[in-house]
Amino acid sequence: GLFRTKLNQKAANLLWYSNKKDEGVMFEKLFTPFPIPALALVYAVAECCVNERVDSEWTDISFSCGKYKEAYDKHLANLNKFHL
Repeated sequence: GLFRTKLNQKAANLLWYSNKKDEGVMFEKLFTPFPIPALALVYAVAECCVNERVDSEWTDISFSCGKYKEAYDKHLANLNKFHL
């Protein structure tokens, strides 16, 4: 399924576990188990990246809470449904 992919782990490693001073390593208790809201954030950012490349042309789109809150909420709801 969509939410069971190696890309989830690769994104988490890149963002929170790339070295021993990263948040995932330093705050292990907060990241065990890996928080669903953090994964929803990864998907919202990925959606922003896809939106930058619409019609095979790159357009710089800055990621902001206001622009991507709806996408984040959608991904969070879907992940919570999948998690049950």
